[in-house]
Amino acid sequence: MDIREIRYIIEIANTRNMTKAAANLFITQPALSKMLKKVELELGMPLFYREGNVMSPTEAGTLLVEHGTGISQIFDEMDSQLRDLKSMKRGRVILGVPPVIAAFDFPEIIMRFRKHFPNVAVEVHEYGARKLESMVLDGMMDIAISMHPVLSDDLSEIIIMQDQIVCAMNPCPCGYYGHPTRRCTCTQQSVQRYLSRLSGPLLDRLDIHIEVPPVEFASLSGTSQEECSADIRKRVNAARAIQTERLKGSGISCNAKMDAAQTKKFCRPTPEGMILLERVFEKLELSARAYDKILRIARTIADLDGSETVNSDHISQAVQYRSLDRTLWRNVK
Repeated sequence: MDIREIRYIIEIANTRNMTKAAANLFITQPALSKMLKKVELELGMPLFYREGNVMSPTEAGTLLVEHGTGISQIFDEMDSQLRDLKSMKRGRVILGVPPVIAAFDFPEIIMRFRKHFPNVAVEVHEYGARKLESMVLDGMMDIAISMHPVLSDDLSEIIIMQDQIVCAMNPCPCGYYGHPTRRCTCTQQSVQRYLSRLSGPLLDRLDIHIEVPPVEFASLSGTSQEECSADIRKRVNAARAIQTERLKGSGISCNAKMDAAQTKKFCRPTPEGMILLERVFEKLELSARAYDKILRIARTIADLDGSETVNSDHISQAVQYRSLDRTLWRNVK
């Protein structure tokens, strides 16, 4: 006898009529009668007296209905709690995060989670990436947030956010190498040693690197009109719309995320632009990764310019955004 049969018997006892009970249970009367005979056969005793169309519970039937009602209520409560657990309406989540996320981004995330799921307790632990992965594998943690790719094939991962890295550095230990008015006090060897910390592979992974010279007084006190932020915003939004349309269906929406094949397809310069890029590539001894980044930057500049083609001006400007690739800067003379 299962919970469904118990509920059918309770309905028969409540209505005292097989036809009404069957209608309330949305089954046929013969099917209900067959079920009742099966249960009575299993128990070896009748559960109802039959007087015409009236069904009256026997002592065994009364006992079954009394206890069965409690069982049905317990089952309903259990089912409700399980559904709540599945839909995150209640329960407990053990979550692991690296210390850097816990310190900066996580408190706000936890507050937002608790707002939406007030009856779910969140238990947070801080560990390194590999420790977090092993704890999830061992069942000691439900989920982990990591800044590193998952190594185990037994775990699945999804990207929940992508961050933008912005690095800043002085040109030398004293900070005045190349300054137009201040004298650098560093030796050539110390400047060279300082700049050599920037490896080629590291620079290759940065889309843009530029030098930021000090702002002159004349620039601050001048009356020339610069492009306002509202106009810049319009151009950026227009360029974003162009990129979204261009990359529709590819899973990405901006030029920076293009792979090598997409870069070759969408960022090919005009013949004049290609000649200039070739010269730059040879003179600066660029890597293949830096070559692709210049093309993607030039494509973005063309989008901001409203141009369908990537011309030599766009290539030239893109190269200016790769200042640390220039051998004169990296190899101090």
